[in-house]
Amino acid sequence: MTRVLAALGLLLVAAAPAAPPPLTDGAGGFSCGFRSIQARQAWEHEGGDWIDAAGRRQGAKPFAALAWRGPAATLSMDALDLLQAWRRHLALPGALVLNGDAARLVLVSREADADASVLRVRWSDGESSRLRARVDGSIGCPTRRSQGDQPHLVVGDGRRSILAFDIPSAPVCSR
Repeated sequence: MTRVLAALGLLLVAAAPAAPPPLTDGAGGFSCGFRSIQARQAWEHEGGDWIDAAGRRQGAKPFAALAWRGPAATLSMDALDLLQAWRRHLALPGALVLNGDAARLVLVSREADADASVLRVRWSDGESSRLRARVDGSIGCPTRRSQGDQPHLVVGDGRRSILAFDIPSAPVCSR
């Protein structure tokens, strides 16, 4: 069976004029119903709000996608278009939604391995950096609690995962 993993941009939707609380995967963090459980800030759409590569809310066109068969130790995709969307503030900078097809994919989270959930960025000067996720967790509706403390991320089979990275302001390399 071929599995598909798609990266979409997490959309920051602020219902109140005040700045929203930072995205977190702790006990008061995101869940199926809330962007922030602690602040009682609900998603507009149950399961998270995102923007796709065509600029549509809750759209299905990924910024990046990959397909594979069987087990894989490391997954890699070109996310330059998503990085550029972050720079244009079309999506919450540094945050992405991993969405999958009907096949269930289980990834190691940073709670189980500090080297999991890493974004490698190639800069315009040719150097590259490995950025560790500051947030990673899964959303499985109708679960109402944050699942950011779990040792794995689940994508597909009705679940998605959210990761967030602190992205420096240096220019990234073009293709």
